[in-house]
Amino acid sequence: MAEAVFLVDIDADKARIIDALTSHDGIRSWWTPDAIVTTDALDLGFPEAPARFALSIDEVAADSVRWTSKGDFPPHWVGTEVAWQLMDH
Repeated sequence: MAEAVFLVDIDADKARIIDALTSHDGIRSWWTPDAIVTTDALDLGFPEAPARFALSIDEVAADSVRWTSKGDFPPHWVGTEVAWQLMDH
C-alpha cells in the first residue's frame, strides 16, 4: 500500500489539535461544515461530492489520532488509514 507523509506546523497545543480532529465543532472549523461527528465516527459531506465520506475514529491518544475510511466512497479512499502524530518542536 502506498504511503504519503506530510509535516505541518500548527501553532496550537496538542489538546486543541486533538479536538480539531475528533469533535463536531473541530472538524467543522477546518474541513467541512457538513459534518456529523460521534466519539467513534466522522460522517462528512462536501458540496461537489455525490456521496458522503465515512471514517471511523480508531484511536485518540494524547499525541495521536487515527482514522480509517469506511464504506465505498470515495473509491480511492477505501481502506485508507489516516494517522495523525503530534510532536513538539
